[in-house]
Amino acid sequence: MIRKLSFIALLYFTFLMLTFLPIALVKTGITAEILPALEIAIIYFSALYFPIPIWQIFLYGIFVDELYGIPIGIDSALLIVIYAILQKLHILLISKPPLSNIVGFVITSVSFILFKYLVLTYHFEHIVYFPKIVMQCFATIIFYPAVHYILSKILRATET
Repeated sequence: MIRKLSFIALLYFTFLMLTFLPIALVKTGITAEILPALEIAIIYFSALYFPIPIWQIFLYGIFVDELYGIPIGIDSALLIVIYAILQKLHILLISKPPLSNIVGFVITSVSFILFKYLVLTYHFEHIVYFPKIVMQCFATIIFYPAVHYILSKILRATET
């Protein structure tokens, strides 16, 4: 029981550190629009390998909204919808070769980012240029293998 609780604490700590990574990258001078959306990578991994309760996804989404300074509830709603869809497709994505996992993530992350920018564009009445959206999609996809590797290591370490 203690081992499982320490695993969960380590996993959530890793979630938070990965969520803070884009904020740390902003300090280096990188514009916020091209930073990876690591929240979708975390939710994608969780949906496939480590199910978490919806209320925790909701709280995580509120935390991300507050951290990035966007209206409260946007990430929560998007992450819950994507998590629910991924839960339905869980068996399909897990049972296929690893390439389907990557293709699934590409489709999921691009959908998440496009819909998020659509909602933010409507809310702020400010158009984000397409190259910035493409760069964020690309950065998110590039960072996913690292996120997957880190979270997989933590998951495997607790299974032994």
